Amino acid sequence: METQLALLELYEYKVTDLTQGRQPLGGRRSLLELRDELRQADLDAALTRRFARVDRLFRDSKRRAPVEVSLHPPEQQVEEMREPFTASHRVRQSESPEAAAWQELQQLVWFSRLQERVQALVLAARREAGHATLRVIYAVTETAERALRGVTEAFAVPLADDRLLSLDDREIAVQLGEALCHLLLTREGELAVLDALSLTRTQPFPPHADEALLAARIEAVEREHLSPAARDDLIRALRQQYPQTPGPRERPAVRLACARLEHVLEAELQGRPRLTEVPPGSVLYSDDPRTELTDPPQEQDELVIFLGGAGQETYWHDLHLRWQRVGQDWHLMVDKQLVLLRPSLTAAQRHLKVRLNQEILWLYHTGDYLLLRHTASPQQTLRQLAQQAHLTAQLLDPAQTYANLRLGRAVSRALRDMPVDPQEFWPASAAKYSGVDAAELLAFARQGAATLLTLAEQRRAEDVQELMNDLAPLLHVPQPHVLVLQRALEDVQVVTQTNAEVSPYPLVVPTGGHFKAVKLREQPLNLQCGGRVVTLSRDYKGDVAVLLPGGPSGEKAVLSDLLVVAVGDLSLVLVKWQGWVAAMTIPQLSARV
Repeated sequence: METQLALLELYEYKVTDLTQGRQPLGGRRSLLELRDELRQADLDAALTRRFARVDRLFRDSKRRAPVEVSLHPPEQQVEEMREPFTASHRVRQSESPEAAAWQELQQLVWFSRLQERVQALVLAARREAGHATLRVIYAVTETAERALRGVTEAFAVPLADDRLLSLDDREIAVQLGEALCHLLLTREGELAVLDALSLTRTQPFPPHADEALLAARIEAVEREHLSPAARDDLIRALRQQYPQTPGPRERPAVRLACARLEHVLEAELQGRPRLTEVPPGSVLYSDDPRTELTDPPQEQDELVIFLGGAGQETYWHDLHLRWQRVGQDWHLMVDKQLVLLRPSLTAAQRHLKVRLNQEILWLYHTGDYLLLRHTASPQQTLRQLAQQAHLTAQLLDPAQTYANLRLGRAVSRALRDMPVDPQEFWPASAAKYSGVDAAELLAFARQGAATLLTLAEQRRAEDVQELMNDLAPLLHVPQPHVLVLQRALEDVQVVTQTNAEVSPYPLVVPTGGHFKAVKLREQPLNLQCGGRVVTLSRDYKGDVAVLLPGGPSGEKAVLSDLLVVAVGDLSLVLVKWQGWVAAMTIPQLSARV
């Protein structure tokens, strides 16, 4: 106990030095090692609260410039931390209603992204054995809400076999994520959540008040002259009268889940908007000449409008936008769709999604100000990625000593009007590709594909084809490779399918011709590639893992936005944009030899 207190006091001194702009004794590495030791220590409730308070100061110091911070903040500072991020707060900061609305809109955009990230986490966590992450979120949320009500007692992490939670229910998991996000909407709630997370990680199962009494009763039963069976029955009956104790595997699983949640929250909270002035020329129909935007920028995906300004309509991304005040609300027409904007709603409710064919328009509003975010259609974005992926896959084909890659590089050089030395692209020049790491070779081929597509778009298709035909014999590239590259430069087709059209059967991936696209849900997606099945699934970070057939447990790759992997004699070409995944297979020319 005395050792833990001494370590905690040393940690307080080091954090004080850091927050006041001084180098901690022993350096930052020494501070981090001491922090890790305290986080793993079995502290009592008083030391845990003390550690959580100073650890909060340490985390805050990483997100802002060094300022003088006391471990015992004055009452005025505490009151400032309790103020939510509201428009009225920003009016006092900037003395400008428009600046206040600007900050509020940025906060709403950030909050909607936070909701998406947290909901992805909780839905992925439903697949965990024991639901450790969901149980941690439940405990952290309860502890934070208690702290905001002035209750200092932490809420214990529910045990894995707690039947009252029903964490395998999707609706309950979504509600857990929403409750956590609502707490994070205010600075006071954010601090309460971070403190609760630190408490939960340090002491996930606080000792129960009746544990000593239960232990005494069990000890008394063990002294009685009873048969072993009768003694076990009596002890079991006693335990049922008191809260269950966690099993030996509970603490490691809970601490891992705490680290997982902390990783997500730190990444998102660092992106919380800061108080800034409105950039010049940023608000359409603004009353302020400095911030007034004359024309909506068609090349940008965001637009802020002052609905109470001089205009009542505009055109943006081929959308006709019109608006009219109705009482305290606003009626917004997006082409032929009517949207009701109600400023009286809570901050968490003042963002909407409007679907326009394959396009999505996000609306965020506060008072008389509206922020629009335009999202391109999945077909359009996926088609651009798919064309690049298709050409990348062809460049990766090792047939004829990487004939496609050699020809593609030579054509790119010629399209730049640079001299081409045929010997530089002969088969012997491709020997270096054989020993290159697969990820490195993929990045190299992808860069080459992007360059070739950009250069080819600036010329007539006939000229590019003629150039390929002229260069191929000089590079010892057979004619089939020329035809393959010429087809890869053409536009590709992306066909979207609903999940109902796929489930419960695997998505049959077409070979050549077009890509099939589907929305990736929380359940794993099986792709039928020839006679083999490839599985796509999200992990807790939101990354898409690609499980390949082969071996006892299979191989795994990660799909960020573009991936090409070999599946038998086929190349599986995958692209991802937001929640959409598109796939196609192409036969390798090397397999035809």
